[in-house]
Amino acid sequence: MAERARRLGRLRVTHRDADDFYLTAADREEERDENLLTASRMFATLARSPGGARAVATAVAEVFPWVRHLSAAERARGAAFLGADALLISGPQAGAPVNLAELREAKQSAGDVPVLANTGVTDQNAAEILATADGVIVGTHLKIDGSTWNAVDPQRARRLVEIVRAARAQG
Repeated sequence: MAERARRLGRLRVTHRDADDFYLTAADREEERDENLLTASRMFATLARSPGGARAVATAVAEVFPWVRHLSAAERARGAAFLGADALLISGPQAGAPVNLAELREAKQSAGDVPVLANTGVTDQNAAEILATADGVIVGTHLKIDGSTWNAVDPQRARRLVEIVRAARAQG
């Protein structure tokens, strides 16, 4: 038994009436902790790099599919912990509005990290969104006829800027 424990670095102790547990050599456990710490630092550094945040988000969603079930608050806390520069809250697709409850959850949980609405901002909802969000990213609504592939409509852009300025002046 001692030889097996030495070879595996741990020994499983089985109980008839309780949960099993493992006895692990101290040096093996310290090595495991150091490996986890190193991997965490690597992911945090990558997440702060220009293209790394998207790569980490893609990898996390694939490796840990349960992440998609996290609340907006949990995702916001995670992003803040990883040192995100900003948190983007999106609707289900380009042009689709954000869920205002999720936007509020994220804002309340993000600490000092700015929270921006990333989709679905229009001249009809910009003031309401900006009552919670630190900023917005607007694309589709500024296009001619509100179509993603069209050129920017200067009148739509001017109208939205006026609404945003008014919303910011109110508080």
